[in-house]
Amino acid sequence: MAEKPIKMKIVRMENGNSLARGTSAILLVIAALLGVSQPTSATDGRFVNLSTRALVQSGEEVMIGGFVIEDGARQVLIQAVGPELANAGISNALADPVLTVTYTTDPGNPVELVVNDNWEESQGQLVSDLWGGNPPLTAGSRSAAAVLTLGPGNYTAKVEGKDGAAGVALVEVYGIDFPRSPNLIFIMADDLGWADVGYNGASFYETPHIDALCASGMKFNSAYPGASNCMPSRACIVSGMYTTRTQMWTPGGEAKGEPAYMKFLVPRKEDDAGDGIFPSKTSMEPSVTSIAEVLKPAGYRTARFGKWHLGPDTQGFDLSDPNGLGGPEQNYYSDIDVEETLTDGVVGFIAENAGRPFFIYLNYWDVHTPLTARPEVIAKYEEKLAGASWDRPWNPTYAAMIEAVDTGVGRIREAVQAQGLAGKTLIVFTSDNGGPSGVTWNEPLKGAKGAFYEGGIRVATCMSWPGVIEAGSVCDTPITGVDYLPTFAQLAGANLPTHQPVDGQSIVPLILGRPALENRSIFWHYPLYLAGGQYNTVVNIYGTDIPYWRATPCSVIRRGDWKLMQFFEDDSVKLFNLKEDLGEQNDRADSEPERTARLLEELRAWQQRTGAVIPTVLNPQFNPG
Repeated sequence: MAEKPIKMKIVRMENGNSLARGTSAILLVIAALLGVSQPTSATDGRFVNLSTRALVQSGEEVMIGGFVIEDGARQVLIQAVGPELANAGISNALADPVLTVTYTTDPGNPVELVVNDNWEESQGQLVSDLWGGNPPLTAGSRSAAAVLTLGPGNYTAKVEGKDGAAGVALVEVYGIDFPRSPNLIFIMADDLGWADVGYNGASFYETPHIDALCASGMKFNSAYPGASNCMPSRACIVSGMYTTRTQMWTPGGEAKGEPAYMKFLVPRKEDDAGDGIFPSKTSMEPSVTSIAEVLKPAGYRTARFGKWHLGPDTQGFDLSDPNGLGGPEQNYYSDIDVEETLTDGVVGFIAENAGRPFFIYLNYWDVHTPLTARPEVIAKYEEKLAGASWDRPWNPTYAAMIEAVDTGVGRIREAVQAQGLAGKTLIVFTSDNGGPSGVTWNEPLKGAKGAFYEGGIRVATCMSWPGVIEAGSVCDTPITGVDYLPTFAQLAGANLPTHQPVDGQSIVPLILGRPALENRSIFWHYPLYLAGGQYNTVVNIYGTDIPYWRATPCSVIRRGDWKLMQFFEDDSVKLFNLKEDLGEQNDRADSEPERTARLLEELRAWQQRTGAVIPTVLNPQFNPG
């Protein structure tokens, strides 16, 4: 899967920390969001804790480079290894740096390559190519890089300056070869809970086809959408950008709940008092380059079926069909046949495009309320409920809706196999947010749809690609909705958008069973209010002990096993170790003050970098009673 040499761009410089960002067909990960610890102090002119690993396909071109940026009296030396990982290091007193790249095979002898002694000469070519002058750099900015083509093996790359400042990265080159330009089928249920599938422990609900899909490929234990409800999570998938950039927070764009319980004045459904106080969009901007527009230049035929929820623009899809019958753009929640007609449409599209690469973005309307399903299937689950002693009053209609989705997944797999496409087709199954309270249960997770505890944002996700993804494999590394666009782009050999950020990372190494992205951070942000119900009142009214809200204005970061939640009403935080405490019952913020401070600092930097809207205007009607 040969790619162009990795291009670099400095996207932020703040408090001496520079971040590297790629603009080529493979996303070059921002160093501060990975397993690389940002240097906290480098006054001795040396890098701090810069070891990391990059995964590179055999025969792929790899850029190893050093970059020196002058910012007043301070100099910053950047070391980068591509395509998937980058390191950023700081040297506040870098003296007359010379870039030397040493790469060592294992086993093998060190081979030293002096890339470029003449930084001024490299500036004209590489600064232009790598940074494009955005943001403008001072005349003292210098750079040099080497492009190497490596065979399978393990390598160590080192970049150093004359004063001893140095950074080291480990590069694993893997030789797995998979089909180029595979077909991509993305299937998303609406409001399906993490615990609603058999492979995550469901016993009343029946999902044999989804379970079989999972067994044939990889189960993702820590998969997330980019939001806790439907519209913004879909925007993250289609654009590759976090909600802070799309400014799409919730369907309707307004807070929902009692205005007197809202400390801050925000756009709200009950009245117009907060209208216009900050942006809250209900449609994706047509200027956004969508996942379909990324794939089409690479030769893909693109189609979206089912729920859209992103506004009137089709965002470049060749085919847009909300019900599988070419019906008008409206909701089909009450149509008990819509999952079948959508699946019919998908099966037909597969047959029509079997000879070329295609991308299908299928969004089933089920299992969103109102609860409606075929009477004969409801009767099946009513009989099942009455025929045994269950631990809770499961809903037969909801179970029938899950079965409708599961049946569709099975038919799509059969259609792929019938066309002889199984070995060249990646199928992804997921949900847009957690299950709704009052309809299903998300235990052992806390909360439900709309909340930013795990019950609202962790979703059942699996991927199958026979011959490429190992059957029965499991991935515990967190992935999120913004990752799908760069992942599909890498698989398709497509270029990423150049006029908008791409916040996600390619998870191709993960689906190949390779270690990657273990310690990068992922984020959520929500500046509105959302009232709760049943067991999903997980946030108290400000200044009281009264649980009322699913969500209040907040931001969230997950890094490794740790998750920090920041609540803006009282600027409080909660810290959880999800490996030890999946149900988020034990707040560790007080017992882990240093970790809490580091995560909060990173979260605030992300808020600033992505332009997060944080409410500050007090609500004159606030009265918690």
